[in-house]
Amino acid sequence: MTKILINDKEKTLSFNSLTSSKNKKTVNISVLFLLVFLYLVSFVYGKGVIKKVDDDFQKLKKTAPKVFIDCQYCDIDYIKTKIIFVNYVVDTRAADVYIMITRLRTGSGGRKYTIKFIGQGKFKGVNDELYYISNRDDTKDTVRKGIVKQLKLGLLQYIKTSKIAKYINIIFIKNAKPRQVKDKWNNWIFNINGGLSQGGEKSYKYKSVYYSIQASRVTEQSRISLRFFKQKSTATFTMNDKEFKSERRSSFLSGIFVGSISEHFSFGGRATMDSSTYFNKKRRIKVAPAVEYDIFPYSKATSKMFRINYSIGIENTEYYETTIYNKDKETLLLHSLLLEFGLKQKWGDASLRIDFSQYFHDMKKYSLEFSGDFSWRIMKGVSCFSYASYSMIHNQLYLPKGTLSPEEIFLRTSALETNYDYRIGIGIKISFGSIYNNAVNPRFGY
Repeated sequence: MTKILINDKEKTLSFNSLTSSKNKKTVNISVLFLLVFLYLVSFVYGKGVIKKVDDDFQKLKKTAPKVFIDCQYCDIDYIKTKIIFVNYVVDTRAADVYIMITRLRTGSGGRKYTIKFIGQGKFKGVNDELYYISNRDDTKDTVRKGIVKQLKLGLLQYIKTSKIAKYINIIFIKNAKPRQVKDKWNNWIFNINGGLSQGGEKSYKYKSVYYSIQASRVTEQSRISLRFFKQKSTATFTMNDKEFKSERRSSFLSGIFVGSISEHFSFGGRATMDSSTYFNKKRRIKVAPAVEYDIFPYSKATSKMFRINYSIGIENTEYYETTIYNKDKETLLLHSLLLEFGLKQKWGDASLRIDFSQYFHDMKKYSLEFSGDFSWRIMKGVSCFSYASYSMIHNQLYLPKGTLSPEEIFLRTSALETNYDYRIGIGIKISFGSIYNNAVNPRFGY
């Protein structure tokens, strides 16, 4: 026993008790050190095992097929994180599998995605085509998950003989029995939108207001579309302390009906009523039945089409101002012919269009437009693109009589007389470096 003095009072402290307490602390510290040691050992060993497994997988992945995905609107980063059993390359010629994804709008307002798998090199001739259909109200996440699911299915035939196939596991999910869905809207889709824009600078101000309403019904047998659009734009210029104002108003109401006859043939018609201060049209009503033939089946429209559309109709127009032909209003017969060719392949895409329109009362009153665009992958990492259009304009029946003031010409409040119009553009894109592009790094929004 040991005696000590605390606050002038004698206290007795058991030495055995003190020793026991120290022993317990020593034991606790020893246990703590042991746990930390075991954790560190397990962490280092576990990390080594994970690294070994990861290294083994990366070695196997080098033997996996190389894939190039041609899709401008797909979430490529998401695809890479969900499908890690292939190698993604940035050059089509280095790919074992070329995947092209195209889309068309469906009658319900969704999209039909066509996913083409084209084998190259050792997989030449091994091709496939799958589809994914999204609903109108599907989120982007739902759509990308659906596309990834189809990509996984299509890629199975290219990895089934590779060493990496041992990491693949297929899970079957039993589907419920299909039931007939009752659509209370009977396939009708409605869209309403509008907008307001305003801006300016020291000597210029502008304001524009618009709204539109659209209704459509699309089935395999027919297509009906109704649309109304109205816009008003105003602009103010200040020059030499003098203010100039311009205003443009336009409205447009159209209806179109298309009926299917076969995979190549369809019939229909279009009716429109429009108004435009710029084109001196107070009111124009046009009705034109039409027929169309596509040399390729319509089901191949995501990859190729060659359609020929011919229409003949009647046009009644009332003008804001008397025209250069001394007309305040007139009713005319006219016809039009449209030739359009479109092609989208792994080497690039191209489209050509010829649009011809002519009035019957005077065969010299016509317009003829040629337009096209083209993109081509020239070689590894190099592609070029171009577009051009040229119009021969000989049907400006709407031009107002009289001479426009310099202010009206400067502000472009009215269309000007011309017999042609053209646009042209060309460009090139070059990329080089590693052919592999498996990494995903979304930092800073990239």
